[in-house]
Amino acid sequence: DSWFERAPLDISSLKPKLNKADGLWIAKADAWPENFQPQPDQWVWTAGLKTWAKLASLGIWVHGSSESLGEKELPRLEQISGKSIHWVKMTHAESAAQGDENVGTYELQAAAKIPDLSTKRFFFWSSGSQFDRAFQDYPEALQAGYHGCGPGSTHQRLLERLGSHGKVRVFLNYEDWKAHLAS
Repeated sequence: DSWFERAPLDISSLKPKLNKADGLWIAKADAWPENFQPQPDQWVWTAGLKTWAKLASLGIWVHGSSESLGEKELPRLEQISGKSIHWVKMTHAESAAQGDENVGTYELQAAAKIPDLSTKRFFFWSSGSQFDRAFQDYPEALQAGYHGCGPGSTHQRLLERLGSHGKVRVFLNYEDWKAHLAS
């Protein structure tokens, strides 16, 4: 999205943690560091199919995706791997700070201006960072609005900000939300 620029971080000090993990959970294709290769026995799992396709175009073998399930739905690969899998999530720095098993591989730099949301009533959020950025400028519109998002961490962020009274609904993806609005 055009709300943020993404600046890669130096991950040289984080490579031991990444290399030691059994599985790498990739939140967004931008989280994959340039010239980084997984260990031969590591599992690579993506948050969605778009991320999977982008990584595959880089020659990264992706084992699966949580498309439309959210992060709380574990891949459950223990039966295939024969052991418990220690996952490390590759994400942006702010999100990485929210968990011990998260690694920040890039920074989000907010765009100077976002679209005017003051008269909007219906919103679909593709990330918690996008929602937080909009909430800074348009808290009243967002508190009064109707919100759609996937079932993962974005959903959790909306519930934290808007509370149980917030009008938040989970959808499989943006297209599903658009179809719901049209019906």
